[in-house]
Amino acid sequence: MSIDLGILIQSSGADGALVINQKGELVSSLGIAHESNIAAMISASLTMLNGLSKDLFQTELVQLTCKAESGMYIIQKFDDDNIVCLNSYDLSKVGYIMMALKSVKV
Repeated sequence: MSIDLGILIQSSGADGALVINQKGELVSSLGIAHESNIAAMISASLTMLNGLSKDLFQTELVQLTCKAESGMYIIQKFDDDNIVCLNSYDLSKVGYIMMALKSVKV
């Protein structure tokens, strides 16, 4: 895994980022509190939502975008073994985050 979270945060305007592996274990994080708990929750959510994607579309889930009242986060496969998550408290940054994630190879 070779992703610089500092550069990814800077280029996207995100407030925080983390990388987890397919087992749900935290690989790295920057700007996110309780990162181990969040990594476990992301892993559990992706397991369920990947099943939904397979049932609905007969394909694997590649990216997930979630919006809350006070922010948003985007989760995307980075490679066969890792997943990256970016979050922002500013909903207007979603476009910048999506553009920055295009540079992350799947």
